[in-house]
Amino acid sequence: MRVVPVDIPGVSLGTELGLGASAVVYRAERQGRCYAVKVSRGVPPPEVIRSFQREATVLACLRHPNIARVFAAGDADGRPYLVLELVEGPSLADRLAAGPAGSSSGRGLAGSGLSPLTVPTTLRIGQDVAGALAAAHRLGLVHQDVKPANIMIGSGGRVILVDFGLLGRAGGVVRDETVGTVLYSAPEQLGMLNRPVDARSDLYSLGVVLHTCLTGRPPFEADDVAELMRLHAVAPPPDPRRVRADIPPALAEVVATLLAKDPDDRFQSADDLAAALAAVAGPGAPAVAARAGPWRPSDQPVGREAPLARLLEAWDLTRRGAGERTVVGIAGDMGVGKTHLVRTFVRQARSVPGAVLMEAKCAERVDAPFVTFHALVESWLHVPAAPPAAGETPSAAAGAGRRSQLRAAAGADSPVLAGLHPALGAPGPPRENQPGPAAGLHQSASVTAGGLGVQLRLAVVRFVRELARRSGGLVLWVDDTQWLGAADRQLLEEVANDPEPAPLLVIATSRRADRLLPAGRSRRVDLRLGPLGAPEVAELIRGCLGDVADERFVRDVAIRSGGCPLAVFELVRAVIDAGLIRPSWDGFDVDRDGLDSLALPDEVLGLIRRRVGALDHSSLPVLCTAAAIGHQFDRTLLAVAAGVTPEHARLALAEAEFHQLVTPVPDGCAPDRWSFVHDCVREALLSTISADGLRERHAAIADAMEASGAVHGPDLFALARHAVSGGLPAPRLYRLTRAAAEAAVAGRAPVEAERMFRAAAQAAA
Repeated sequence: MRVVPVDIPGVSLGTELGLGASAVVYRAERQGRCYAVKVSRGVPPPEVIRSFQREATVLACLRHPNIARVFAAGDADGRPYLVLELVEGPSLADRLAAGPAGSSSGRGLAGSGLSPLTVPTTLRIGQDVAGALAAAHRLGLVHQDVKPANIMIGSGGRVILVDFGLLGRAGGVVRDETVGTVLYSAPEQLGMLNRPVDARSDLYSLGVVLHTCLTGRPPFEADDVAELMRLHAVAPPPDPRRVRADIPPALAEVVATLLAKDPDDRFQSADDLAAALAAVAGPGAPAVAARAGPWRPSDQPVGREAPLARLLEAWDLTRRGAGERTVVGIAGDMGVGKTHLVRTFVRQARSVPGAVLMEAKCAERVDAPFVTFHALVESWLHVPAAPPAAGETPSAAAGAGRRSQLRAAAGADSPVLAGLHPALGAPGPPRENQPGPAAGLHQSASVTAGGLGVQLRLAVVRFVRELARRSGGLVLWVDDTQWLGAADRQLLEEVANDPEPAPLLVIATSRRADRLLPAGRSRRVDLRLGPLGAPEVAELIRGCLGDVADERFVRDVAIRSGGCPLAVFELVRAVIDAGLIRPSWDGFDVDRDGLDSLALPDEVLGLIRRRVGALDHSSLPVLCTAAAIGHQFDRTLLAVAAGVTPEHARLALAEAEFHQLVTPVPDGCAPDRWSFVHDCVREALLSTISADGLRERHAAIADAMEASGAVHGPDLFALARHAVSGGLPAPRLYRLTRAAAEAAVAGRAPVEAERMFRAAAQAAA
């Protein structure tokens, strides 16, 4: 059937470049520049057009060097169209078929008729495509058609992923029809595995592409489509080294992991894959493109130049001479940008040679003593204090070196500090002029808990002082100190009150100024973040969307957000999700009529509750249970506490991740742990639960924690807290709170001990 071209204002359609089942692609020209225009072959229903506009806007915001850019979108005569970057150059399929320079010797290994590529070329293609997929997956977009024909090789060897025409939602269900190309499709994509099509399906397809690049043939081949589908589902993938000896074992392992039948056995994210490929490529290989995406703050916090300058000035003063310890307190309402401001500072502070940067986030109603200090040490051992650059992973050697540095700073106090973090517990050489451990530290029967607490706090003061002096400067950042526990607060107050000089900068952020840390004998800097002005709000919107033609929209967002950066992002996201903004060349156009009729809350929690309301009815109860667990939660525990299967919990989290409500905890901290992207998200979920519903959830969480086996450490206090909030029967409540109280005594945390003893007494009454 002949496809009638559409009339797009200002665009001249030229030759037809391709024709598919659902769309036709033309070469086009506008103002002397060439583009590719993709037009739907039919007229879809209005709701499909709305969804198309939403995804086109997301892709247009996603300006990634390895993804074909979207310049404009609209519909003509009811047929949606996209104006895209025209990539001049061959596809990877053409490159494999032609065998250009850069291919390995020996055309058509095993008689395939394709020319394998060199290992470095394959690695570069894999890294670039992984980077592109990572950017799309972070927005919940799944390509579903990753294959050589959709990977273009542009000028200068730039690898570009094209044809997001089969975009699906992360966490979506398997469709009845087969999507993508069977040769490169994952088992679940073909309907051969009862699992959802998600980001890991794209990674399987990329594994097939890499195998083809290395060997000249895909891992599974058959003349019959049904047989090919069966091979994807049950046949083990062949080892590419059987046909090519120069493939590094680590690269073969990467491909094998990508081709795992079960999505849980593959790489769990494109970021993880990119890091693995970078490790194989080595330090001299080109880096993967930096992350990019809409709805995310820019590198520099808008309207916060003055506070950032104050932080940097304090950091410089702290490191002068013998060191001037400084306590910086940053107060401001929820969503005003406190965390983003400090993260920006930390990224710059990391450039100081030898600097030690530790961070910890306090969580509401976490009663475990010294959990914040433990998190400070853990953050430096396992994850950088700021998000790593693309492909950057903490090495085992670096971790070992950091442990040695910690133990050297602990010195003779190692036995005392061991209870706070095991990395501090190995014996180290005593420092000069430093007395050994106080007598009787381990004789708890003859020393009071309060006395041990004093000795512990003094040991922490000496440790922090020595670590700061041995480094290029030490930063301790504690986020959300309005929830800081009593034991950790005492430790940090002692650190701030130390009269000895040291290059130490303590940063505390809080919604309440009265819950910041006192400076003691340290120099104090107080910062208060207020709402942004209209020009700054406009700059935030431009950071998301570029130049928006509708100035009234910018003004409305500035008024309705009250200058709160988080509210600005939530409002922009809501309008995008409603399909009311579409890309239009150098900016975006707003559907003014639709916007005027769109009812939106005016406060942050209301906006987030609206986004939460978009969750599937089966996912919302799971997320509410996660909110009852805390800011961070374990997926296995969540499934048991919510009374759902592990797969149900995984699907709920995948959907929530697409809506940017939750995110996996970075590798190195704890496997299978998740966290809410912002405390406001958790608070919005909790606000939707009735008092009885919340009590039932806490009781279910306590049951699940006890059923999981031995509970110890911070989990012991969390269990007791859930037991109290869940109103468990008195005998069981007494047993759990008494155990937590005794652990607090042993941990030299009298305030927490008193709180738990009081709860136990009430249960026994």
